[in-house]
Amino acid sequence: MYGQPSGFRPSGGGAGGWGWQHPPTQAQAAVPQNPDFSYQNTGYYLQAPNPLLHHHLLQNQNVPIQNPSFTSQLHQNLNFSAQNPTVQVQPRPPPQKGPKPRFQTPISSPNKRELLEKVDRAIDEARRKTIEAGESVTAWKVSQDALLMLKVDSWSSLGFPMQGVPNLFRLMVTEGKINAFIHCFVGVRRITSLHDLEVAICENEGVEKFEELELGPLLRHPLVLHYFSVNSDVTEVLKITGEEIISFLWKFIYKCKYKEIKVEEFLDFIAKKRSVAGKEKLGIRVQSLGYVILYPTL
Repeated sequence: MYGQPSGFRPSGGGAGGWGWQHPPTQAQAAVPQNPDFSYQNTGYYLQAPNPLLHHHLLQNQNVPIQNPSFTSQLHQNLNFSAQNPTVQVQPRPPPQKGPKPRFQTPISSPNKRELLEKVDRAIDEARRKTIEAGESVTAWKVSQDALLMLKVDSWSSLGFPMQGVPNLFRLMVTEGKINAFIHCFVGVRRITSLHDLEVAICENEGVEKFEELELGPLLRHPLVLHYFSVNSDVTEVLKITGEEIISFLWKFIYKCKYKEIKVEEFLDFIAKKRSVAGKEKLGIRVQSLGYVILYPTL
């Protein structure tokens, strides 16, 4: 029937007015009396109420009420505005107390400056003694000798890093540059001599002799000993250039009548031509003979 709300029909007795289709049972009408109900089901109050049901309950007084508190709770629920549930913010736990870090007692500025000057002088003295002993100068060796002179166990006990000492820092920079130069120089040449290496280093650093760099003798340098296999009794660098070595190579090839060439025999040939006691004193490094033979103009 038009104009009638859904869910309602005329009463069975034929009388006028409207009646409830099926009275609610006790289980349906009962509402849980749990005071924390609103927190257990937060979506309960967010559902939109049925306005027709609300209007009918307010006008029809014949509805059997099984729970006396149902009507009051229903009115409160229908008039309750939907709100976001309250979020309880738990306080941040207090930070745990752990062992306090140990800090070294900072050295005052005057004392630190005085100690730095003392260490700097020790580095200079250790470097000078290493040169006088005819040994190769390295930052590690000089720093350890300086610690022995100062009677100090380690650099950490001094209160400043190794790079903070002027003389030691300059030594580290110079040593790093020379090491990098030697690696590059040897790596790009198939045949080279120690004399060529010394000349190239001096030109690159703007000095006339390698000794001016205060790194000790070139013949005692660790990389020179590694690449050129020079004997420890050699005291002077043989002055022989790469061009001379190539010239000796062609003479040796002609002598061998273009047979297979061995590096050891070729070095013995040069030592004999230059009147040197042995090939270990030549200061020559041969990385590849075949490349030079195939491309003689390079």
